[in-house]
Amino acid sequence: MPGYLSDGRYGGLGCKLVTYFPGNPDRSRPLPSIMANIILMDDETGELKAIVDGTEITSWRTAAASAVATKYLHHGKPNSENKILSIIGAGTQGKIHAIAFQHFFKFSEVRVWNRNSERATNLVKELNGKASGTFVAHDNVQECVREADVIVTATAAEEPVIKNEWLKKGVHINGLLVKYFCPYTL
Repeated sequence: MPGYLSDGRYGGLGCKLVTYFPGNPDRSRPLPSIMANIILMDDETGELKAIVDGTEITSWRTAAASAVATKYLHHGKPNSENKILSIIGAGTQGKIHAIAFQHFFKFSEVRVWNRNSERATNLVKELNGKASGTFVAHDNVQECVREADVIVTATAAEEPVIKNEWLKKGVHINGLLVKYFCPYTL
């Protein structure tokens, strides 16, 4: 992901490199599946100026993009109408989306489902201890998405995890970490 800023004082070339290692969370020293590094270079000489860990930046930028999509594509519904947020996936993206969405939309309930139910439970315990709102772990994905106003699919699953018949009309879905990125509203 290249970038360029033409500025006499702060100009530069930048490139963000993103990698995906699905086994990282299961290592003895768990790491995020998605890792990123940012390289900054002088815009006149190409000289290396900095190498920056971009994993945290990438996580928050992804959640910010989802929040913007939700704001503008979810029929402009006021926060008071956003009752249930369902998050499919309890990794880094699930966590950051839960925090960001609670900050901007203040859902009355945030549900989390993960293929590994222990991870969903652990994330919910962590969020209930330091983020505002009510977070609930679900063992059943259908129950997790039932009556949800907004769904975040923060999973790298290659097969469908959610069925259309489980969803209420008007639900907004932010699809990330899937083969095709697709925020949309049913």
